[in-house]
Amino acid sequence: MSSLNTDHHVEPDTSEHTVALGFWKARVEWLASVLLIGWGAGIVISAGSIRIPATVNAVNPRFVPRVVGVLMVFLGVLHAIEVFQGKFGEPDDGEDIDVAKRGNVLAVVVVAGSLVAHAKLLDFLGWPLAAAMLFFGCATGLGAKNVLKTLVIALALAFATYFLFAKGLGVYLPRGLLEGAL
Repeated sequence: MSSLNTDHHVEPDTSEHTVALGFWKARVEWLASVLLIGWGAGIVISAGSIRIPATVNAVNPRFVPRVVGVLMVFLGVLHAIEVFQGKFGEPDDGEDIDVAKRGNVLAVVVVAGSLVAHAKLLDFLGWPLAAAMLFFGCATGLGAKNVLKTLVIALALAFATYFLFAKGLGVYLPRGLLEGAL
């Protein structure tokens, strides 16, 4: 018959390295809470300076920034409560990556190029075509294989967002080449 030793006592690790990590971990967690609360409050405050056009008959342009700011403050307060209770975020163990292997530079270049092209061509092409180009470029750069399917999805998303924001919410989005058609 085996007996369990309940008097086993494990000394905490008090090495300088572990103590230093604990010191910084708590402060970084508090910093994250403070930054989240401060950034959210800044968004709420600066949303008050957004000009509301007289023609707005739907949700005004201050609504979404205020909602986002309030949610950020709320989440920052929740995070601060967790930190106060001693519950710190656990670092990830890492991904299954080979650090010796070179990254996919082509994917980064294609996605970055799509973003730059979108910004430069937005007024000329208009939102629907520029957004479709952005989505198509990012999806292709990140590995989408079926070109026709990706193009159809890109156009559908671009036109859906255009009609949702421009027609549904009254937000101005440039029409560009499609000026007479939309």
